[in-house]
Amino acid sequence: MRIALIRYVDALFYEAGDMRWCHKRCYKLLVRDLWDISENTFRLYLRYPSERLAGVEIPPRLRYLVRFYVLLTKRELAMSNAYDPAVLSRIAKVALEDCSRS
Repeated sequence: MRIALIRYVDALFYEAGDMRWCHKRCYKLLVRDLWDISENTFRLYLRYPSERLAGVEIPPRLRYLVRFYVLLTKRELAMSNAYDPAVLSRIAKVALEDCSRS
C-alpha cells in the first residue's frame, strides 16, 4: 500500500510544466519526511507498473487525510516564502501512523 500512497501523493502534488510542483520537490517536501525513503526509491515507485497495484485500495479516511495534507502544503508554499514544513510533517506522520493501525 505504501507504493500506492506515495504515487497518490505525487499525483496530487505534481503539475506538468510548473517547476514549483515537480516530482523532486514532492519528494523533498512530502515523501522524504513521511516515509523516510531515498529519492531513488521514490523514483522507482513512480515507475512501478500500475497494473500491479490494481487490487490495492487506499482507505477513504487515509485518502482524505493525505489529500488534505498535500493541498494544504501547496497552498502554504504558494502563499509564503517562509514556509516551514516541519510542523505539518509531524502532524501528518502521526496521523498516517494512526490510520495505518486502524
